[in-house]
Amino acid sequence: MKSMQPDKTQFELSAALATLALALVLAIPTIASHFTDHLARSSWEKRPLTPFPTLWNGTDGGFFADLELFIDDHIGLALELNQVYRKLKFNVYRDSPMANILLGEDEFIFLGSHSTRKPYNALNILCVEAAQRPVEPSIRGGIAALTKWAMDLEMRPSFAIFPSKPVLYPEKLPSSVPPRYQSACRNYSGRPNLPSQLAQEWPDYIYYPLQHFAELKEQPYFYPPASFHANGQSAHEFARGFLSMINIDVGPAFDLDPTVKAINADMKVMGFTRQINIWTYRYRDFGVVMHNHQPEWIKSYYPRARDFAHFQTRRPASSRTALLLSNSFGSFVAPHLAPGFKDLYHINVNYLAAENTQALLTAILENYPITDLIYLAHDGGLMNNFKLNQLSNGLQGIVAEKQAK
Repeated sequence: MKSMQPDKTQFELSAALATLALALVLAIPTIASHFTDHLARSSWEKRPLTPFPTLWNGTDGGFFADLELFIDDHIGLALELNQVYRKLKFNVYRDSPMANILLGEDEFIFLGSHSTRKPYNALNILCVEAAQRPVEPSIRGGIAALTKWAMDLEMRPSFAIFPSKPVLYPEKLPSSVPPRYQSACRNYSGRPNLPSQLAQEWPDYIYYPLQHFAELKEQPYFYPPASFHANGQSAHEFARGFLSMINIDVGPAFDLDPTVKAINADMKVMGFTRQINIWTYRYRDFGVVMHNHQPEWIKSYYPRARDFAHFQTRRPASSRTALLLSNSFGSFVAPHLAPGFKDLYHINVNYLAAENTQALLTAILENYPITDLIYLAHDGGLMNNFKLNQLSNGLQGIVAEKQAK
């Protein structure tokens, strides 16, 4: 009678093959690491990856701790697997892929903060502090100073403040947002808030069309629900109103031939991109030409500049030349402002260092006949006192240098 026990040789071969297969599966990330674009991951996550550690870093066990961080940062397929995980959370489980990403009603997505440690910080700064106004003296002082020094340099200053989604669509905030912030955002437009009050006090210099936007917000594709920044029709309407405030009439040609276009949403912080629909405007009658990343010499004064452009308009609504200094919202509004000016120079100054500000502004004013200085930020940026003092100090330094000559 044959034994019922399995053949030892066959068992050992099966075990060896299973072990080899498991080893190959576990080795895939290591093998893929050699073909991975680690710079792309560093750029996506906006941080340097951990370098390979030295054998002795001055602490017991420090090498192995640093080695673990290095492996975590350089393992293959990390971005791809991370994107799959985030897509599953969002599309299958309808859960936020990040603590600071707020999934609202009707496909609305809000950026509650730029930090996952304080997921509602942006709502606090905008909705709560806009009423309590702890930063009001600093903001008023910054606006007054920027206005004075711009006028001393023979430029017309103006301030373009873009309404953002939490105060324009507070009813779309998710129920998971704490009641304090829910209530503050819902009551924002019905009570005195700092951006609105500033616009009422200086109607010729400060533009904040919150009420006008509230009348338009239900129109299709007005403000993309899945994006953080304004885009399409909201940016178009904002530009028209702002240009009118500074006495530039763009006329009916400004509204010709809008078309709906699918583009990628800007919420890269989610870990993956989604398609959204926006209205696009070509402004053909004005002949706008965009020269991206021009003039190149800006990088020599502002090494971290990633977003700047020169717009030339062949048939502009005015003969004026503008310098637009903004946070990231300016990138979405600048193309719509361009028809109003012969030349418009836009620089996103998010990462402009204080020590480089005066030199950069000096170079621009020496090279171009700037007639209009435009400060642009969304309301949350204004309430965060975005660059007001830094830019006014730069202009003040230029005035002081001129007076000393």
